[in-house]
Amino acid sequence: MMLKWRSWLGRVEALICTGMPGLYRVVVFASVQRVYSTMDLGLTASCMSLAQLAAFFSGIGWASLILVRVPMAADRRQAIDSFYSAATMAGTTAIAVCCASFVVAAVSPSAIDASSFALLLCGWSMYQLARHYFVACKSYRVAVLFDFALIGCSYVALCLCRAHGVPASAALAYALLAVSFCMFGAIGAPSRAALDHRFDVKGLQSGMTGFLSSGVNLLFVPIASLTCGAEFAGGFSLLSSITAVAVLLPRAVSMTQLPELAKLVASNKPIQSTLQTMHRTVRGSNGGVLGLNVVLVAVVVYSGADGINFHYRNALIIAGLLLSMQYAVAMSSAVPSNVMMLFEKAGAVARVNIKTTFAFAVACALLVWLGGTGGFLSVLAAAVVTAAIRNGLIAKLARRASESYARKILVL
Repeated sequence: MMLKWRSWLGRVEALICTGMPGLYRVVVFASVQRVYSTMDLGLTASCMSLAQLAAFFSGIGWASLILVRVPMAADRRQAIDSFYSAATMAGTTAIAVCCASFVVAAVSPSAIDASSFALLLCGWSMYQLARHYFVACKSYRVAVLFDFALIGCSYVALCLCRAHGVPASAALAYALLAVSFCMFGAIGAPSRAALDHRFDVKGLQSGMTGFLSSGVNLLFVPIASLTCGAEFAGGFSLLSSITAVAVLLPRAVSMTQLPELAKLVASNKPIQSTLQTMHRTVRGSNGGVLGLNVVLVAVVVYSGADGINFHYRNALIIAGLLLSMQYAVAMSSAVPSNVMMLFEKAGAVARVNIKTTFAFAVACALLVWLGGTGGFLSVLAAAVVTAAIRNGLIAKLARRASESYARKILVL
C-alpha cells in the first residue's frame, strides 16, 4: 500500500512540476499587466517569446542532454560534472546568440531591444538548465519550490522596477538570474574536468528539433505585435499563456505511458493495445481541454481582462479560439511522436518538421505582409492547417514503425 502511495505521489509531483513553467507564464504576464499596462505586456511578451525561441539552442537543447546524462551518472559528483559539461556548452551558445542580437540592434535599432533580450535569454537558459538537473534527479519538490520562488521574486522585481522606471522585461530577467544563481548554488560546484570537454553539437541538434516542433508557437506574440500593435499583442499573450496549459495534460498522459512501452519493446511484446489506450486517453483529454479553453477565452476577453481594448475583443475571441484549436491539433500527435522516439526515428520526424515549418514560414510571410487583425488571424489559421498536415505525416511514419516492429516480433 505504501509503495502504491509513493508511486501515485511521485506521479502527482511530476505532473505539478511539468505544469509550473506554464503557471509562471500566466501569473507573470498577468502581473505585468497589473503593475505596468497592457501595452507594456505586449512589448514584454514579444521580447520574452524571442528569448525563449533562442533558448531552444542555448538552454532547452542542452537541457535534454542533462535529462539523459545525469541519471546515468555513477554518483553525485559525476552527475554534477555531467550537468556543468552541458551547461558550459549552453553558455557558449548563449554568448554567441547575445553577440548576434547586439549586431542586429546596431544595424536596425528598431528590430530588437538587445539588452532586454540578452538578459532574458541568459536568465531563461540558466533557469531551464538548472531546473532540468533537479528533474533528472527526480527532485521534483525542489524544482517546484524554486518555481514558486521565481514567481514571487518576479512580482517583487516588477513592483520595484516599475517604481524606478525600469522596463518590465528587465525586471523579469533580474528575477530569473537571481533565482537561477541560487539553483546553481544548490546544485554545487563542478570539478575542473567538467569544464574541459569538447563542444558537442548534440545539444544544438536537440534544440533544432524542439524549435521546429514546439517553438513556432512562440512566434505568434511577436507577429501579433508586428501586425496589430503592442496593445493587441498584450491581450493575445494573456490568452496564449492560459491556453498553453492545455498541452500539459495530453503530454503528461502520453509521457507517463512511455516507460511502459519501452519495457514492452525491450521484452519483444506487442504494443498495439497500449497504443490504442493512449490514443483514446489523449483524444479524450484533448477534447475536454479544448472545451475548457473555449470557455476560458470568452471569460478572459469579456470579463477577466479590463485592460483589453474593446475594439480588439472580437478579434481576440477569434484568435483565442484558433489558438486553442492549434494546441489541440498539435497535441494529437503526442502518441505518434512518442512511438517515433521509442524506435529512435528522430531523423525522420525532423525531416517532416523541417518541411512543414518551411511551408508555414512561406505562408506566414505572405499573410504578415497583409497586416492587421485579418492577416494575423490568417496566420493562426495557417498554423492549424500546418499542424494537421504534420500530424498526418508523423502518424503515417509511426504506423510504419509499429507495423515493422509487429512483423519483427512475429518472427521471433
